[in-house]
Amino acid sequence: MNKFYISPYAIRPSKLWEPDLEREFFHELKLNSSIRGIEHPAFFDSEIYNDEWLLNNLSENWDVLITCLPSFMNKMSKNPYFGIASSNEEGRKEAQISLQKTLDYAKSLNDRLARNAVKIIHFHSLPRNNEVGIADSKFLEESLYHISKNDFEDIKFVLEHCDAYVPNQLADKGFLSLEEEVRAIEKFDSFGISINWARSAIEGRSENKPLDHIGELSQKGMLSGVIFSGCTDDPESKYGAWRDTHMPTKMHCKNSLLGKDEIKQVMESINPDIFLGIKISNRIRPASLSASVGMINETINYIHST
Repeated sequence: MNKFYISPYAIRPSKLWEPDLEREFFHELKLNSSIRGIEHPAFFDSEIYNDEWLLNNLSENWDVLITCLPSFMNKMSKNPYFGIASSNEEGRKEAQISLQKTLDYAKSLNDRLARNAVKIIHFHSLPRNNEVGIADSKFLEESLYHISKNDFEDIKFVLEHCDAYVPNQLADKGFLSLEEEVRAIEKFDSFGISINWARSAIEGRSENKPLDHIGELSQKGMLSGVIFSGCTDDPESKYGAWRDTHMPTKMHCKNSLLGKDEIKQVMESINPDIFLGIKISNRIRPASLSASVGMINETINYIHST
């Protein structure tokens, strides 16, 4: 039976940070043996999922996948040139420092937990690109060279592909293309690439694009993981058309493009050794503990039933 990283921060039971409610949330999640671990955002100075809280509430059986995206997107909102693939040296160096800080943070968590809990760091090919081309594969390669000089201590750096910049198409993220990312990553032995189903579908405006990306990476032996997250082409949806809003599957949203057929196709095309994740948000039920726990458990069962 497959196990999954899940993203509690994307489907929190309250919009406010309520430590006791979040503690109950984690307690309920620990009861599901199909949860391998959590995707944990590197917020650093935020009280949300702060270190002390996390250390007291993380299951001793869970692994941790740290994602850089929330904090990096916040930095990019203040400086559009921020990113490890940036042609702007100042923005690129700042991102390299932030990536190094994330690695140091991951190591410190492992030290404090007295085990190798953090298995993966998800990073991304920021900044948002455009017709001017402020992001480039050669600068991503440079940043990878700098971080590769570290001792990763069994932590795997995995580039999570997001929707790429496509001319004359409204992007959600608009980062480098998969081909550009592969060109940089394949120069090294220590990095992998993962596919977020929704982000690839958004890029291709099609539920077929994730399979194309998965196939391309599988052929090259570079696929490290797949994250199940949905999207829709319906402009009337609460999740928006072609938006990266962590839409659930068809089980919860009939207009979601991610259904049993799409999940089955993915599962039949991947190596069983890669990691799997689930990232959904709740815009269809009143926010509550039962809604958050229920939607995660129901999604896991839905995937298992394909």
